[in-house]
Amino acid sequence: MLFIPADYPGQLCLRRAVVKKLNSIDNTNIPKEILHILSFLGPLHLSLNTRESVFLTFWGFFDLMYRTVFGKKKKLAAKPKPWIVNLLLYLAHGGWQIVKCFVMRRFKNSKNTGYLIFLDLLDNLVPVTLDVYTTLFRGNHLDEYISAVFRLWCIMKRFQRHNYDKIILAFLSDIQYWKQIKHPIMDTLKNNLNKLDEYCVENFHSLVRRHTNAKVNTAKSLRRDALFIDHCKSENNFMSSFAPKKDYPYKKKDLDELIKKTALFLLDFFDEISKNNGKVEKKMEGKKIKKPYYYISPIKSGF
Repeated sequence: MLFIPADYPGQLCLRRAVVKKLNSIDNTNIPKEILHILSFLGPLHLSLNTRESVFLTFWGFFDLMYRTVFGKKKKLAAKPKPWIVNLLLYLAHGGWQIVKCFVMRRFKNSKNTGYLIFLDLLDNLVPVTLDVYTTLFRGNHLDEYISAVFRLWCIMKRFQRHNYDKIILAFLSDIQYWKQIKHPIMDTLKNNLNKLDEYCVENFHSLVRRHTNAKVNTAKSLRRDALFIDHCKSENNFMSSFAPKKDYPYKKKDLDELIKKTALFLLDFFDEISKNNGKVEKKMEGKKIKKPYYYISPIKSGF
């Protein structure tokens, strides 16, 4: 059996081919070897897409946090670079760990809408998106990983990410079926989960896209460039020209200071929510299709 970890588009055609082969074994040109391919939910894609969904849904909150913590007057980009998204999620999580007990002690069992929304964001959504790949998957914790995937399915369903709520549900369905029939594949997953990773492929794919001419639009030309990059990737001069190393702008000491600033921001933020007494304003917005957006002070943009 060949495992192929992939995102929704990567799995769609493979799953269709398998179903078509099973439905008409003798009346199709699809090779029988397709039945040995198992499409698997790509953990890296899962982590990146859920982080992006959470971040963009609560963009107004992260924009306010970004400008407060970093002292920026300019707004955060509508779609920031992935490393900035990861940085802000990390800071939000770290700051929340410092102030969590104080905030929860103040609100106690309050039904304040704003408090409950951002308690869910900081205590549920952000941690699970950060941990599902780096901690649970790479740490080979199968049961905890499956539990986290189920939570992420709930998130994607809630955010109406139609493709991802389907593909995550397909993964959970496969897992439950294998458990029910006691398939030996579960032992394989339990002992080798962290080996079913698409990182090496996606990393090389990003390298090829970043250093390939935009006019290269044929499979043959792209394959030629990919082979050239792969052949020369071990040469230091080549790597310095085509894949220069970039230093991360923040050291551990800097991150610790930013986390403390984030903690202070969160205290002020929840203080404003408390003063606002949980008031939420609903507006219907959109150029073509009107959708409901909710406004909670002190955030000036809806979500």
